[in-house]
Amino acid sequence: MRRAFVIYLLVCAVLAGSLFATASGAGNILAAINNTINGNQGTIISEQAVKCWVSDTPAGTAVTTVKESSSGGEYMYWLTYLPGKTIHSLSFFVLFQGKGWGQSPLVFHWQEFSWPSGYGGGTTTPFGVPWWGGDPIIGPAYIIPIVDGTVMWAELYAFSVTK
Repeated sequence: MRRAFVIYLLVCAVLAGSLFATASGAGNILAAINNTINGNQGTIISEQAVKCWVSDTPAGTAVTTVKESSSGGEYMYWLTYLPGKTIHSLSFFVLFQGKGWGQSPLVFHWQEFSWPSGYGGGTTTPFGVPWWGGDPIIGPAYIIPIVDGTVMWAELYAFSVTK
């Protein structure tokens, strides 16, 4: 069952990559995602609550850029998800576009949580981006929460990895 779920996630990653890489006006799609999900909902969706984000501190204010760690310093961030309801499982699926789909050695990062009897609170967990020579992971990245086995595309959070 777990292997099938991992294969499913990989297929989703490939499909998402294909969507963003081949769609005409992909920059406009990414801009629309950023304006809709990252706290500036007025552009497209007026009353959607942000449930998933990256921050500098546990459950802190959302940030739209994170630094990759390097020999000069380790940078730690936090992934947060507030479901607003009782859930039984949560996975943070972080997809790295980098300089281009298929060019980043770090394709995705995954953290999984499980509460067999259910949990109605928020989840905050540490997160960092490792350093890769040649900067292939510098660029766009996305958090896609998976709740109780359902990919929550409407709660996708877009951010950028910088030096």
